[in-house]
Amino acid sequence: MQHNENTKKVEQIEKVSKDQEHITQTISDVIDKFEMKSVFNEIDLVKRCGILIATITMALLILPFLGAASVAALFKSGLNKSGAGQKDAYYDVKNNENINWRFLLLSIAKRFKFLVSQSSDDLSEIQKKVKQIKVTIFDDSSIEKTGKAIESVGYVHDHTKDLHILGYKLLVCGFWDGVSFIPLDFSLHKETRDKELKKAEERLTKKKKKIRKIEMEIRELKEKKKVKQRLLKETEEVYQNKPGKTNKKNLEQKQRVVIRLDKQIKELRTELKLQKAQEQFLANEHSEIKYNYRYC
Repeated sequence: MQHNENTKKVEQIEKVSKDQEHITQTISDVIDKFEMKSVFNEIDLVKRCGILIATITMALLILPFLGAASVAALFKSGLNKSGAGQKDAYYDVKNNENINWRFLLLSIAKRFKFLVSQSSDDLSEIQKKVKQIKVTIFDDSSIEKTGKAIESVGYVHDHTKDLHILGYKLLVCGFWDGVSFIPLDFSLHKETRDKELKKAEERLTKKKKKIRKIEMEIRELKEKKKVKQRLLKETEEVYQNKPGKTNKKNLEQKQRVVIRLDKQIKELRTELKLQKAQEQFLANEHSEIKYNYRYC
């Protein structure tokens, strides 16, 4: 969903949000109209003791309108009321895997739809005509994060910025009743684009291992060649002192071994040159993917 389309609405909210008491009271009035306590009845059963989940969740709902982007910001600003729970209570609720947040959203959507249908008589003639247009909309938005250690975080493509950012994809299923977009369900996703970089890293790592193996083989052959050259020199001295078929045969054999080792070293050097060229290509490929993903 394009955020710039809602800039005007956000500005209006910010103006109202300047008066924190007013906005808190306004949202509380809306929550009362929704009769949220009935929605939270099942969720409250998840928590055995302490402050009710309903109380914490309602506080979390008000957070964005108070200009507090997180629980830490809420407590830092001093907006939290005494008796409304400590910071850990909020984090425990947010991290509680037994809370069905999707069910909560759907319940609120149903309640909203019911309230709208009850007040349909107050709609203008234009709204009555428009409300006949009903569609289901699937929208994906990027949620940017800053911590690489966050669970299941990955690099996703943000189509509004046309680059890859660290975060998640938020997929929302909503119902358009002709007047309002009502979110019904949501899910967070990690794109598979990370696999492309991972594969590039694996190819580069594999190539580097192969190069190290070839370099090791060359070193071993060089050491072996030194030993064989030393034996060849000794055999040449023996042959010069005592020419004969046996010594000549030994000399030729030692010469063939050194020649064969020279050939093997030469072949490995050629292979090493080729592998290093391929490594450079893979390194460039990896850097390009890394740049496109805006990795630090």
